[in-house]
Amino acid sequence: MNNEKKTYIRLLSDYIHGISSEIPDESFDWKTLIRYAEDQNTAGIIWYQLKDADISAKYKTRLKSGFMSDVYISVNSEYALSEMKALFDSSGIAYMPFKGTLIKEYYPHPE
Repeated sequence: MNNEKKTYIRLLSDYIHGISSEIPDESFDWKTLIRYAEDQNTAGIIWYQLKDADISAKYKTRLKSGFMSDVYISVNSEYALSEMKALFDSSGIAYMPFKGTLIKEYYPHPE
């Protein structure tokens, strides 16, 4: 496993455990780490762990874009769920939503 994958996993682990992360030295390949985060839809989490770190602004901006995308999706999902609930309730239809919108409330940062 390369250094970027190890760092990526450590950043995720630190996020889950609510601890700050150590930042790799300047020779670190940030493009590769960001690609991992984007491929796994975790750029928002990685941005959260690195938002106060002394890394290149272009990398922070790219990660923050992932975070903002996560927030946008979250808000729209909550709205869609509330619309569906209202429609089902008004029609007397029983329903049970699964995943995503419901379980995110158990995450350290639901957005």
